[in-house]
Amino acid sequence: MASDVASAGQSTQPNGIIRVYIDDSNVFLGGQSHRNQPNWRAHRSTWRYDPEKLTTALVKETDMVSNPPYDLKVNVYRSVQDDLWTAFQNHGGVEVETFERGYHSGTEKQVDTAIVAASVEDACEDNHSGRKSEFIIVSGDLDMLPGIEKIIKKKRTVHVWSWNECLARGLERTDLPIQIHSLDTTATEFGYHEDPDPCRWGINCRYGFSCQYGHSKEDMEHFRQKTFARN
Repeated sequence: MASDVASAGQSTQPNGIIRVYIDDSNVFLGGQSHRNQPNWRAHRSTWRYDPEKLTTALVKETDMVSNPPYDLKVNVYRSVQDDLWTAFQNHGGVEVETFERGYHSGTEKQVDTAIVAASVEDACEDNHSGRKSEFIIVSGDLDMLPGIEKIIKKKRTVHVWSWNECLARGLERTDLPIQIHSLDTTATEFGYHEDPDPCRWGINCRYGFSCQYGHSKEDMEHFRQKTFARN
């Protein structure tokens, strides 16, 4: 695993470690379907998220953040690699694990299994060494539950972050003391839209405001006038 990195305070003796496990596709696909964003149907394909800002939002809700210094270790599980995550990984304290994408490859099941295995192993190591640790799992899949149960048995705090629509009922209804948080309420802190490719039809686009491609201010003004004339 990548080395742990102290992220707060000046002391060389951290009080513990915050461990983060991110299911990238869970965050990405859920964000594209996030209905609270304006005109989400037209712009869902341009939704992206900033991994560093996401991590900042996640850590703010931990108990350990109020008692620095602490170490921070981020594990990301995804199906492809790109420049964004490569840049993020270069900051240190981040491990990115990729899986082959394909209809028959069972990528999602591989990701779930990898998160459970890694988080439980880390909890056992922390318990054995006497190190304080707090766990953040960014996935609403029910497959996380067995691992969460084992982590809690090691007397570790577990935070689960998920989009409201993606949170499994079993995670909501369990008697385990899981701290559940909604990505919906913090989406503006880490989500953004890339500028879409320009629409080749311009003012003649039949989709108007609902077009998933980009339009100039002149195009948008034309659509407004056209809508006003109809009414």
